[in-house]
Amino acid sequence: MPALAQRNSTTPSASLGLNITTSSNNVSTDLLLAIDQDYRKKAANDSLPKIAPKQLNRLGIAWLPVMDKTIQGWRFQVQFSNTLRANQLGKINDWVIIRYTPTGKLQNKKAGKVTIVTETHGAREGQRVVRGREAECFTTQSELAI
Repeated sequence: MPALAQRNSTTPSASLGLNITTSSNNVSTDLLLAIDQDYRKKAANDSLPKIAPKQLNRLGIAWLPVMDKTIQGWRFQVQFSNTLRANQLGKINDWVIIRYTPTGKLQNKKAGKVTIVTETHGAREGQRVVRGREAECFTTQSELAI
């Protein structure tokens, strides 16, 4: 089944200024990419609190910007990836981890975690994509506002 056929509904989102497409248990890629864009902008402006990650941080320096945001019935926890692989590839300021949990009316939805990266090859080279959901990311590649 093509990726488009798996998308169940489109709901207008006044708070984001875009149409959010949702599937049965996933946060839309549009919303994930908007959260990613907001996080990276705030991290670049040094306007987020920082934590000292336990992993790969012998000196215990608080350098990792974190963002918590609740929007459209989801709670998001966002940070750069501090995995060994991200460090080895020099991607700690590119790979963004988003953890999400449903709140309120969405309690029947599932929590999850995604990684958003800048694509390094192919037709989407240079564009932000949600790993594992690349085919869904074609609809959102412009400036998004949260």
